[in-house]
Amino acid sequence: MKHARMLWPALAAVLFLAGCGNRVAPYMEAEEGEALQVPEELKLPEASELYDIPDIHPDAGDPLGEIVRPRRLISDLESERVRLLRLGEVYWLAIDGSTPERIWSLVELYLHGQPWGIGDYDAEYGTIRSGELEDGSVLEYVVESGLRPLTSEVLLRHLAPGSVGRVEAKDVAHESNRSSEVLRELAEFIAANQHLSVEASLLAQNIRSRPKARLVPGRPSRLLVSLPFERLWATLERAAPGMERSGVGVVDRDRSTRQMYLSVAGKKLTGEKDLELTLLLEVRADTDRFEIDLSLTEMPRHFSDKDTKQVIDRVVNILYRHLV
Repeated sequence: MKHARMLWPALAAVLFLAGCGNRVAPYMEAEEGEALQVPEELKLPEASELYDIPDIHPDAGDPLGEIVRPRRLISDLESERVRLLRLGEVYWLAIDGSTPERIWSLVELYLHGQPWGIGDYDAEYGTIRSGELEDGSVLEYVVESGLRPLTSEVLLRHLAPGSVGRVEAKDVAHESNRSSEVLRELAEFIAANQHLSVEASLLAQNIRSRPKARLVPGRPSRLLVSLPFERLWATLERAAPGMERSGVGVVDRDRSTRQMYLSVAGKKLTGEKDLELTLLLEVRADTDRFEIDLSLTEMPRHFSDKDTKQVIDRVVNILYRHLV
């Protein structure tokens, strides 16, 4: 009797499995129907690969695409993305929409096409040195972050023949003109070759550089800029036309006191259609950088602290967008 009880579960399991084996699932007897038809007024979605993978053959050339060598594409180099800037005898490139890592890759590509090629580099400090030129001097390209995120700068320094230390362009005879020509050629190369599928350099990810300007929210907002004062003031002057197009005019400036007076009007900036306000812009030294503060010279009686903050925040944001 005891053995019979033990056999019942085993017998039940066998019968259950046997029953499963005799079943026919409904989908097994389903008949194939007609294919679905898309109505004429609708369009089939286009199907394509997510990424195009080009066919690469040993004799197919450069898979990146044709490299366009520098030519006079831009007369004044005031394109939307690449600008040649100057302060005194110092020249540099300001590039929008590209990180330092990507610009590093383009500078490398440019130097590989030059007779002097690449000598050495220091990715941590963003420097790439050329090989020796005819006179034994060396060109040193310095790739850094620009004033805002997704902007970059390229500075050019000269190393005199046999020199270990850096020599500024203004300290080397006739090198100022040479700097502008070399950077102009590089600018044209970058502008002409931004279509290339050049990836950001992994090596250049170690560049110790952050955006030189930072927007600091607060009551009200302010700007922190890591630039020498000479260049900062020139940057503010350069931003004036763009700010004016956005409704912020520069009515007066005093470099000796590091102050500018700005005027704003209209509902978009002041909150009221017929209201015109004057703001004082002050540049203050803050350890190794400068702080840019804005304040109203005269606050309307009906203005609250919140109204004042909103006006200043709008103007600070306009200024920040036009920093180059």
